[in-house]
Amino acid sequence: MIERDKNSRVILLQSYAGIKLQGDYSYKSCYAKAASYGYVDNRLDHMSSSRSFYDCLRNPSSCMTIITFIILWTTLLSYNICAANGLAKGLIKQSVSQQVRATYDHQTVQNSFMTDTTGGKDATDRKVQALLFKMTLEEKIGQLNQYNGDWAATGPVTHSVQDKLQQIREGKVGAVLNITGTAHVRQFQQAAMKSRLKIPLLFGMDVIHGYRITFPIPLAEAASWDTTAIKRSARIAATEAAAAGLNWTFAPMVDIARDPRWGRVMEGAGEDPFLGACVAQARVRGLQGKGLGSLDAVMACAKHFAAYGAAIGGRDYNSADMSLRTLWEVYLPPFLAAEKAGVATFIND
Repeated sequence: MIERDKNSRVILLQSYAGIKLQGDYSYKSCYAKAASYGYVDNRLDHMSSSRSFYDCLRNPSSCMTIITFIILWTTLLSYNICAANGLAKGLIKQSVSQQVRATYDHQTVQNSFMTDTTGGKDATDRKVQALLFKMTLEEKIGQLNQYNGDWAATGPVTHSVQDKLQQIREGKVGAVLNITGTAHVRQFQQAAMKSRLKIPLLFGMDVIHGYRITFPIPLAEAASWDTTAIKRSARIAATEAAAAGLNWTFAPMVDIARDPRWGRVMEGAGEDPFLGACVAQARVRGLQGKGLGSLDAVMACAKHFAAYGAAIGGRDYNSADMSLRTLWEVYLPPFLAAEKAGVATFIND
């Protein structure tokens, strides 16, 4: 806070609160308002000529006047800019809030789905969004819950059949693994149709090299370099699996394997990224056929993302010492090929 000098006709601002301009923040308005409060020296009126300007600079009192006016002007300008920014942020926040409310408003989502006439992916996305809006937290968690069947398993079997059926009716199960045969599949699917939202179950199983008809192991098929035959074998396996009620298989395994000590080498296409990518595409297209939803198609699953085949010492689920270059050049190309072929799912291991 600066006070008036007794020998000077210049008054500096005591504080910004001493001057309040309404609306107009132009240079002339600032100057006129400051002059009306006696905060500006009259010498500023003679700054039109260069000589008068330099005379002002030689006078310490005039220099202080110029500095004072600059501080006043920049302060008011900054205040105006901040106010404008605050207003803009408020409008943006209000707009975003309205959009969020509109997006998650049940009636809006439901109406937009019911009136959609474009079909295809947009209609499916709208239906999924409307369904998600209706689901409780428990039901969403339930869709992530997978149980093994009681007849065959690749891991521990949990609960009895009746316990599983009861949880399915409550919407607490999303998929059942290792169930084969239409009788068993129908029993579980009918239980799902008694749940509140009637979301169908997924039925998955490892169909690696044939379902009923047994084909050579994947490594042997890859050794042929015959992608047409590989696609054909996957197509036959998918047709048989779908007829048995399955709609999801955990194949193909597209891991690059370069350590013969690893016990899962036989499940993939070997050590070459190019061959691995070609085989991945062939198997995905064979399993998924003309498209998901076809009676003879099952969802393919590219596994195990990523660098799972680089397990140290060939020990399954072991750690991997991996550089970014090796990851991108060796282990990721088959996964990219599977994605381009339209693979429905991935296993992250």
